[in-house]
Amino acid sequence: MQHVDESWKDSFAANVKSRLPLRAHLEKRSEFDFLDELVDKCAVLLSGLGRCDVEEAEALAAHLVLDPAICMAIGGNGGPARVLHAICVDLDGPAMGLLVAVDATVAPAERASGAKMYPSVSAIDVTDALIDTTTAAGELELVNHVVEWTRDYPVPSHASRRRQGNVLFLGDLSGRCIGTLPGDWRDRLRDVSSALGYDSHAVGQGRRFSGSVAADTCVAIEFDPYSGTGPALEDGVPTEKVAPHTYSFEEVLERVCHAIVDASDHEGVDEGVGALPTLGAGARRYHRKVGKSRHFDKFDDGAETPCVHGEASFVPWRGDKCVKGFQRKYEDFEPSMLRHCKKYPNCGVYAVFS
Repeated sequence: MQHVDESWKDSFAANVKSRLPLRAHLEKRSEFDFLDELVDKCAVLLSGLGRCDVEEAEALAAHLVLDPAICMAIGGNGGPARVLHAICVDLDGPAMGLLVAVDATVAPAERASGAKMYPSVSAIDVTDALIDTTTAAGELELVNHVVEWTRDYPVPSHASRRRQGNVLFLGDLSGRCIGTLPGDWRDRLRDVSSALGYDSHAVGQGRRFSGSVAADTCVAIEFDPYSGTGPALEDGVPTEKVAPHTYSFEEVLERVCHAIVDASDHEGVDEGVGALPTLGAGARRYHRKVGKSRHFDKFDDGAETPCVHGEASFVPWRGDKCVKGFQRKYEDFEPSMLRHCKKYPNCGVYAVFS
């Protein structure tokens, strides 16, 4: 974890236009002492892992409130609100991930003795889990956490959802898995797809596929043997065959999860088509992160001008996923070229200095 600018707490408090749930449920005159409590809880969490770096605890807390990978909220509108921010960070390499979630309760504004009491964080809790993100079981464990959070923080029916694409399921698991098949197995397949950011469509066993395949279908998962008539998929859309009679349902879920993650990793990558651009000596390119997958971060096309903090604010940076992301953008990229604005996490601009 990277160290952060010491002013991150002031920046969080001053950002009245933030749309992140934890900040959006507070006001400019709210008390922000809970940030110190959050740092203390992060320090306790890290000490349990044999890590006692105070600056690392500050970085973890800042990452949670300023740059969460997942954020959810329920309640509010004059009543108490519950807010969740969560991240998964690499610990000493990409193999072991630390999943950390902060669950906060925000008390609404009220009047006491004629004076206005501003919204405040009345309770805060931090949970963590160590996950081996290199295994299918680890991938599914991570997704299952997201599924549980989605149940605790249901999305309103009117809320718009940005989806990455569609997953097509072919076949039926009834009577085919080793052991007991849960009665809600279809819902659980859908939940795994949804937690990974995808819609899903299922075609039952023995049925002839009718209708057109969604243009944004990223992968078809066929529970083999599938006796129905298969759909015509676009070139490049993979079909993953899973033989359920050799697996338990949990193992089927692991393979489904891995297939979707793998398809996401390769989405939009034309392997072997065209050459990557080169940087050349003395190049300066500035990028913002626009997405991420299991193995690498995704960046925009970049610009030749730095952020408002200027070229001198960029310092050497590290990060396995960052490096892999830039290796997919530039043919001659080397890890030593990676930079980031030192105002992180208040500034999210990366740079490549060749």
